[in-house]
Amino acid sequence: MRETLEEIGLPRENARILGKLDDTFTVFSGYLITPIVAEIPYPYPFSINEEEIAELIEIPLEAFLEEHRWTVEMHSSEGKRLLNYSFEYEGRIIWGATARIMRQFLNAIFGDKQEHSNK
Repeated sequence: MRETLEEIGLPRENARILGKLDDTFTVFSGYLITPIVAEIPYPYPFSINEEEIAELIEIPLEAFLEEHRWTVEMHSSEGKRLLNYSFEYEGRIIWGATARIMRQFLNAIFGDKQEHSNK
């Protein structure tokens, strides 16, 4: 929640926490991310910190369910096989830890069916 305040100007009191997803490591930098799922008022007057993020992208949940938008590739790193997800929406690509977190979120809501539909 500290990151949401720092990056997009969303204080904790404006978010209703619904739960948390599994911790996710970033592959190259080694950061540990704890994804939090929250409900916020819509529309929300975000305050973007341009030193932290380039832009805020709003994507309808339904778009994440469209199979053709997802790409899944297998990569090897340090002897481990890793699934690498990417998602395309209106010319923008979401990849890496963000894409993995979205997949985990979709699986939490819609079940394993979503995970296996793109392999």
